[in-house]
Amino acid sequence: LDGMEAVGSARKRAREGHTILQVFKAKRMNRQNTLDHYDTLFISN
Repeated sequence: LDGMEAVGSARKRAREGHTILQVFKAKRMNRQNTLDHYDTLFISN
């Protein structure tokens, strides 16, 4: 039982880590898009 619980919690941690990584990537993408957007604004002005 302990072994199975350990595996389960390891998987849960892995899922949470993956989610955090996705959020981090999404934020980085959003920041890059924002920078691109401002570049476009400045270039057009």
